Amino acid sequence: MSSEAQRFFSDPKVALSVFAIFISAFSLFWTLANQWEQNRRWDMLNVGRVELTDVGFIIWKELSKEEALVTNWGYNPTLYSVVQDRVHRGKYQLPYELVLMTLDGSRIPHSNGFFTLLEAEDEAKRLHLQGNPPIYKHYQVQLDFRNTGSTTSKETTIKVTARLPDSQEPAVVFNSVEPVDVLPSSSINAAANIFVPLDVAFPHPLRFQILLGYKDVHGRAASREIPVIYDESQNYWTHGH
Repeated sequence: MSSEAQRFFSDPKVALSVFAIFISAFSLFWTLANQWEQNRRWDMLNVGRVELTDVGFIIWKELSKEEALVTNWGYNPTLYSVVQDRVHRGKYQLPYELVLMTLDGSRIPHSNGFFTLLEAEDEAKRLHLQGNPPIYKHYQVQLDFRNTGSTTSKETTIKVTARLPDSQEPAVVFNSVEPVDVLPSSSINAAANIFVPLDVAFPHPLRFQILLGYKDVHGRAASREIPVIYDESQNYWTHGH
């Protein structure tokens, strides 16, 4: 090292300047890191986040025990006992309607729903249908969502697929028509339609997959998948977050 370089580094003013630069750089780094952590914590508490809060069947018919026993269903219906405050109330609920379908698996246009096979015959006569059109159980599953953040979840979309008996691949049972903005603490819902042939066993378990998409207050896109499972043997729902 030359004598001029030695004099440069031995100069107290130079040493103080280098030390000041180091302190400034460290201070800047600490400030940026602290700001990043504060922003991260703020986002965790305030950024909009759409969560699945509840899921269950829409009930098509409620009847007394006596009515359920005397009704000529023409098949073995699925009835759920009404329970309130952990007490069976002597009433039953039907979680589906019966519908007439085409051979390609779509609902016959302008047809009405019904609950017994005698009503199925009346509906086929009303529509002047020939032969015996397939009869399906039509379930509707309502999924409730809530924005748990303190800012709006923008351009929110929901897509729901399910594993059905007559489909090799997961079938789309609900898909948003257009994105919506969900305000803080506000809720939205989706109704998924499930069609199961009358003579086919209900899927056990029935598995759904929910794909949520939305943008946060910063315009950042978020996407999450939520699994949902229904166990018919126990009438029990489970879902992730």
